[in-house]
Amino acid sequence: GAAVLARGLAANTGVESIYLGANLFGDVAAESLGNALQVNSSLTSLDMNRNAISAIGAYALGSSVAVNTTLKELNLRANMLEDEGAQRLATALRSRSLLKLDLCDNGIGDPGCTAIAKA
Repeated sequence: GAAVLARGLAANTGVESIYLGANLFGDVAAESLGNALQVNSSLTSLDMNRNAISAIGAYALGSSVAVNTTLKELNLRANMLEDEGAQRLATALRSRSLLKLDLCDNGIGDPGCTAIAKA
């Protein structure tokens, strides 16, 4: 499911917002969608709350968001990022386009918060 969606998103130039919350897609989907974000030029909002994404998926998304020039909002609320995921996701904050990042309910402690703050 998510791989097909990611292929479509990579080629799409019209969709600006997509809500994928509560699908439990996991890291494989996060990686697929991350690849799509590297080439997508229309998406401004991606909501992937409650999708069982861990540090592995966070790294894929963070790397992609860092090079994407249109994404303004990323919601990763209530996943399983923890400190390692937050540290890996900190690369996303290098993006000049990202304005809103929701990481609520991910078990992020001081090390993860420090990485986000320093990014």
